Amino acid sequence: MLKAYRKIDHKIFKAQDIVIYLVEEIFCKADQQRCFTKIKKHKTLKSLYENPLSNWFKLNVEKIYIECRRLDNSDKNTLKRVFHNHNDIESLCEKPTTLIPLSQINLTVRDLIADFFREFYNKFLEWKIIKDEFGTKKEYYDDLLWENEHITACPCCGYGILKTVYEKGHSPYDHYLPKKHYPLSSINFNNLFPLCSECNSDYKGEKPILNYKKKVFYPFGTALPQIDFEIKVDPSSLVKFINKKERINNKDLKIKILCDSKYNEEIESWDTIFKVEERFFGQVATNGKAWLDDVREKHRNSKKSYADCFDEIIKDDSNKYLGFLKSPFLSQLKEHQSLIEAIEEVSGSSTII
Repeated sequence: MLKAYRKIDHKIFKAQDIVIYLVEEIFCKADQQRCFTKIKKHKTLKSLYENPLSNWFKLNVEKIYIECRRLDNSDKNTLKRVFHNHNDIESLCEKPTTLIPLSQINLTVRDLIADFFREFYNKFLEWKIIKDEFGTKKEYYDDLLWENEHITACPCCGYGILKTVYEKGHSPYDHYLPKKHYPLSSINFNNLFPLCSECNSDYKGEKPILNYKKKVFYPFGTALPQIDFEIKVDPSSLVKFINKKERINNKDLKIKILCDSKYNEEIESWDTIFKVEERFFGQVATNGKAWLDDVREKHRNSKKSYADCFDEIIKDDSNKYLGFLKSPFLSQLKEHQSLIEAIEEVSGSSTII
């Protein structure tokens, strides 16, 4: 990832406490008592259980509770252990091989509880009882982005659009560990991050990201490494960046992610899951000609040498939209004297660098 979110203190994280209570104190302690006898000890769960608008919750909790009654203590302890493991998101990102598979849970209970939690996310945070107590996803989204002013585009790809706090609604929350494969962490906001639609849906989707057994970046990580890019343009292809009718291909342009070697696994996972090198290639190939035009425009307006114009744009635009690709791309082009000569010929310039 290019950037990480700074975690904020928000009451929505405490919604997970309800899920913990539900699993540990009700499902894992299911016995001959009625389910409601245990539910009523928790004020919020009792309200959900008794509210006709959340009848789905009551019916499914009862169904799971009945099956959990049949479990022996060993099976109940396994359920608890798997649940805790699947909700230690940061540790799983750092050590994905420590993931305990869902298959260790009793088959009948596993299927019921997995289906329940996959659907629970869609319903739970929309119930008025929950919104009144923990706030809404929109409120949390606005607070998170407001406190993370350094994130102005998708932190994963660096260019995907995120809705601002001033817009209606919010960009989608990505279940970093997709709920299809890791349903027990579906309500955990340590597992929910705003990403652009392209990263969230088009690329990552429901990939079981821990199953690759390689470390992955944690979007709330506090030690995200410096990531740079090496961009190489084939000298024989330079003319393509002047002639706008020619299409750039993989022989013309090469992009390599540069990072401390101790993060090789995270970089590999990032590229495997989100196809970032392929997408960054597309951004440079699409925008490279316009970026070169920026240099030509600055030269025309300032009458400075092309070398100075390259240097100014490389410096001034490095932190702007797509600047992390624009600056290394222009730095690479500046090294080719033949390109400068071709630009001068096209531009009718007599400026000598």
